[in-house]
Amino acid sequence: MYGYAGAYPNNGESSGYWYTNEGPSICTVTFNSNGGAAVSQQQVYNGSKATQPGTPSRTGHAFAGWFSDSALKTPWNFSVNTVGAEDITLHAKWTANTYTVSLNSQGTDSPSTFEVIYGSVYGTLPTPARENYTFAGWYTGPGKTGTLITPDSIVETAGNHTLYAGWNIIPAIDVPQPPALLMPTREAVKVSVSIANGRIQLSFNNEGIGGVAYIMSAPEIQLLADGDDEYTFKYAEGEHDDAWFETNGTEFTDYFIVTSNGTYSVFAQHVEGSTVSANFGITNILEPGSSVVALNQTPTIFNVTLPMALPVSMAADGSITTADNIQITNNAYGPVSIFSVTMTGANGWSIIPWDSDFAKLQVNSKQFAFTINGNAVDSDGSVADGIGIINGLSGKGFTYDAKAAPCTAPQTDVEIAQTVFVLCWNTIEV
Repeated sequence: MYGYAGAYPNNGESSGYWYTNEGPSICTVTFNSNGGAAVSQQQVYNGSKATQPGTPSRTGHAFAGWFSDSALKTPWNFSVNTVGAEDITLHAKWTANTYTVSLNSQGTDSPSTFEVIYGSVYGTLPTPARENYTFAGWYTGPGKTGTLITPDSIVETAGNHTLYAGWNIIPAIDVPQPPALLMPTREAVKVSVSIANGRIQLSFNNEGIGGVAYIMSAPEIQLLADGDDEYTFKYAEGEHDDAWFETNGTEFTDYFIVTSNGTYSVFAQHVEGSTVSANFGITNILEPGSSVVALNQTPTIFNVTLPMALPVSMAADGSITTADNIQITNNAYGPVSIFSVTMTGANGWSIIPWDSDFAKLQVNSKQFAFTINGNAVDSDGSVADGIGIINGLSGKGFTYDAKAAPCTAPQTDVEIAQTVFVLCWNTIEV
């Protein structure tokens, strides 16, 4: 609604002017939070001031004010600036926060910190060192849990936080020496591989293929990667390293059979590429009919002797009445037979070979004789020839008796000799 308000001079002429009785117009003020929390619009009369809203929030950022342009060049002052005749949009400005990152090396004594900006990349990260381990990167959780952080990873944690070093263990292979007395096997040794609790373990056994469990501590190979599967196994005769096995060797799943004595190598490769190998020796595979000394004094591969000192007790009249038992155990699978007993002299004594039920001791000439009583019973119930047959996984006891004619002076506990029992594989099938 307009009305005439009169005339006024205009360059010497009279002009009329009009007036309106309408109120001021209403404008809309819109707030663009630029990624922050939404802010409600305001309706403002033109020429009036907008009300400053509460400070908005945005993850990882600090609010830096409202601006009248999208380029964020012209700040808006709510105490001074008024809204014009048209709708306007105010734009929020933000500053990314800076946070402190702590590095936990997980097993080393070199903690450190550095600063990162939220929404930016982490940048260059240190590479720590740890004895017997290879570095596997930085993770948001301990023990290679959480997210792997690389120099190009974006900082998405809104706050100070810790990165944890991940490690892969370098395999420490322990292949112990075989014990002095090995269990002989007639045909072969089964070498098995198993994985439990993050470790590869070899075991040796000849049960079912000519013997009982092969006595040798199993080497253990520590895994390079987590998990108890996804491994490829190979073996080969001779000593070989990881590089050789990359293109050589025979693959196996759970076990392989060794049929001859020698040095062997076993190799494991994880699906992720890490590898490890170990060498071991097999020395106790015998051909049927081969001989082996069963008990030991000074061990060699299989020829071992037992110091069997015969304690001699003489009565005042010079007679010897001592009798004792000797137990020989056959720990192997098949039967063995004792085909000879050899006495060797000691302390100046000489031995009369076993050829009768008793013998005489002459003190002056230092001669001693003995008998061994008892025969082994074979699996068919018959008494075997010779000194005796010891079936697999069993023992045989012998009694030796020493007798002598009168001598000139009593002696007690005189070491006479050492006894060697020689065993060989028997061809009897059991």
